[in-house]
Amino acid sequence: MSKLLSVENLKTHFFTDKGVVKAVDGVSFSVEPGKTLGIVGESGCGKSITSMSIMRLIDKPGRIVEGDIFFENKNLVNLNQKEMRKIRGNDISMIFQEPMTSLNPVFKIGKQITEVLMLHQRIDKNEANKKAIEMLELVGIPRADQVVLDYPHQLSGGMRQRVMIAMALACQPKILIADEPTTALDVTIQAQILELMNDLKKKMNTAVILITHDLGVIANMADDVIVMYSGQVVEDAPVKELYANPIHPYTRGLLNSVPNLAEDKKRLDSVEGSVPNPLYLPEGCNFYPRCKYACEKCKTMKPQLIEVKKGHKVSCLMADSFVQDSPLRQERMSDNA
Repeated sequence: MSKLLSVENLKTHFFTDKGVVKAVDGVSFSVEPGKTLGIVGESGCGKSITSMSIMRLIDKPGRIVEGDIFFENKNLVNLNQKEMRKIRGNDISMIFQEPMTSLNPVFKIGKQITEVLMLHQRIDKNEANKKAIEMLELVGIPRADQVVLDYPHQLSGGMRQRVMIAMALACQPKILIADEPTTALDVTIQAQILELMNDLKKKMNTAVILITHDLGVIANMADDVIVMYSGQVVEDAPVKELYANPIHPYTRGLLNSVPNLAEDKKRLDSVEGSVPNPLYLPEGCNFYPRCKYACEKCKTMKPQLIEVKKGHKVSCLMADSFVQDSPLRQERMSDNA
């Protein structure tokens, strides 16, 4: 299947008074039509900045310093703002983390959706109003004809998130970027929102980039996964392969930190240490200060993202030994014994 979006060696840096923050530092991945790519990692690993870079929404002091973002043979990095506005919200839409800060509090719901439709679809106000009601009904909002007359503060968190999804899908985008779409929602509403996104993806063949720290959500939603750490991709694999055979020590640490009701553990495992200061990253592998398998070369050599198995890429100097006869594999075997 052809690639709909291809990100190649993307670098987005922030130039501060204290130094350069390499928020995204050489990230590469691709997305196919109708597929979901999950992006996971701890807070501050560069997930959201990657999505904002795709949308070309990086403000000063940040900027894309290197790399390419190809969408339908167009390099988004080279487009001017007028050209980018035709794509943003039309071909590529985004659901932001907090709907209350994304929706304008002084405009009614209907106006905010019709504005998008009139701008990109070039339709009149009456037709846009009908389409807005249809979209609200599509995302499961009852009394849609009344909700278009409401202000954001009159809706619950789950309803506002559905409105954001309706707005993002109004122009039938080819790519939907969902940045922590279920943050601050209760588990019942979370499940409904995720099920809704899956249904809409199937109906509209929309590609989805799902950004989250919730590995359970990724397991249920994604086709492929990239794991990010300190602005870089440390592992890239199909979702089933990643969960069955995690290779990078950081990926395994993340998976081990997820509660498992089948295991009788008094306390959860955790990844020791903390994320390094982005202004003072290690000379070698960014993860080596927290890695129990690190060797001397990890302190001075930067690992590259390489394919260690078909479709499975890892950025780790010890990756080959992990795949063959690794401490990680022995540890997995002892865990399953």
